[in-house]
Order: sequence, then structure tokens, then C-alpha cells
Amino acid sequence: MPPFDWHSGRITRGTPVTSSYRNTQNVRRFFKSECGDDFKFDRDFMIWLKSGAAKSMGNAADEWLRRKAAKRRALYVAALAAARRPKPKKHLAAE
Repeated sequence: MPPFDWHSGRITRGTPVTSSYRNTQNVRRFFKSECGDDFKFDRDFMIWLKSGAAKSMGNAADEWLRRKAAKRRALYVAALAAARRPKPKKHLAAE
């Protein structure tokens, strides 16, 4: 069986991520359709994607969305913590 053509092959959620995987415009279109227009490749996601563990492109899209949600939660928690920090008191200068 010839390797999957990541440039022009039809990518579905069931398409297996194989050792011939490549980041192509076709792959980016798939991820944008599954994850939204703010999809971007990042280093940690690429390491996960190319780890060699059996996964499908649907698994990969779900993982990207999970990571995005985790980042959003972390930013929200940090913003809440910053908002709850007591503000330093201003010292009035002696006149």
C-alpha cells in the first residue's frame, strides 16, 4: 500500500496519522475545519502528533481542542488570582 498523500489525499477524522505524516496546507485545512479558524501548529502539539503512538486525525483534532481549552482555563485562573490579589496601599507623602 502506498503512503498516504498528505498534500492532496482526502483527510477525514478516521485518517490514520502515519509515519509519512507531513504538515501541509491540506492538513491545515482539515484542522481549521475541525478546530476553527484560530488553529495553529505549536511545538508541543507537533511532538505529540509525531510521537509514533497510533492515532487518527480525529484524535489529533480532539487533542488540539483539549489543549486549547486547558490553556484558556489556565489563563482564566491566572486572571482571577491577579484580580483577587490585594492592591498595595498608597502612602501619602508628608507635606
